[in-house]
Order: sequence, then C-alpha cells, then structure tokens
Amino acid sequence: MQFFFPCILCAVVSWLPFWMDRYEIGDRMALSITTLLTEVFLSQYINSNMPCVSYIKAADQYLLATFIFIFMGLLENVVVYNFRSDVRKLKKVKKKTKATKLEFELQDIYCYGQEISPSQEIMTESPRNNLEQEASSNSADHNENKMDAEEATEKDQSLVVDKISRVLFPLAFIVFQAYYFGRHLQIS
Repeated sequence: MQFFFPCILCAVVSWLPFWMDRYEIGDRMALSITTLLTEVFLSQYINSNMPCVSYIKAADQYLLATFIFIFMGLLENVVVYNFRSDVRKLKKVKKKTKATKLEFELQDIYCYGQEISPSQEIMTESPRNNLEQEASSNSADHNENKMDAEEATEKDQSLVVDKISRVLFPLAFIVFQAYYFGRHLQIS
C-alpha cells in the first residue's frame, strides 16, 4: 500500500492537465513537471529501502512504467501547445515575415545620436511614407481577417488531442495495472 498507492496517485494527478484550459500552458507544465519530480523522489525513496540486487525488481518495473505514463502526459502538454490554433497562426506569420527581422521589443534605437525607446513614436517627415504605411496596414488587416476566417473553419486540433488523452491515458493505465498485477500476483 505504501508503494502502489503513491505511484498510482502520481499517475492520476499527471492526467489533470488534460482537463485544464489548453491556453494555460504554464500551469499545465508546472503540474506535469511536479508529478514527474515526485515520481523520481518516490522511486529513490523506495529503492533506498529495498535490498540491492543485480537484476531488475518488480517494483522497479512498476516505477519505470508509471514514470513513462507521467512523462507521456508531459509530452502530451507539449503536443497540445504546438497544435493550438494561435500558436500555429503565429508560426505562419513568422514564416511570412522571416525576410524582415526587425525586433524592437527589448532594444533601444539610436537615431541621430539620440536614444529612442520602442515605446516612443517615430514621426516620419514624408507624406509618401505615411501613405505607404497606411497601405501596408490595410493589407495587413486584410491578411489578418483572412487568417481569422481560415482559423474559424479549421478544427482546433489541440482540443481533439486533449479529448483523446482523457480516455486513452486512463484506459492504457488500467490495462497496465491488470497486466502487472495479473503477472506478479499469483492467486492460489
């Protein structure tokens, strides 16, 4: 009881991110990493109380299997993050604007010997530049609306991955439990 119950509990807790909001990737990853580290600590604690032998013990097999289940839950969070529609949209935009790599987020710009922070507006002198900026802004808005329409018609695959994982992970763990206890517990 002191061995199996904590392992099972760690595996079940590692599935909780499947029901969490898929846009809260930080919370999902924090819970998954915490359960993974808890399983590592638990395996070290259990192995410190067992005799040292040269072969793999049944307890080691069980710990390894639950560790794999927890790690696969962590990987599922990464897959959900990459399949989110907003991340895929961002990747598309980055591919299109790869030729222009101007980033003003954390850098300061020096213009004619004066430091200009990114939060300040830079005024252009030429009305032609203003017209060009307005035209590029209108085309960017049109492209953004087009991408929003494509996104609305496209099914959000991250939700599908989460729904499949909600069923697949517990089912696979139950099958593993039946196999493990059927193999290692002989009923006379």
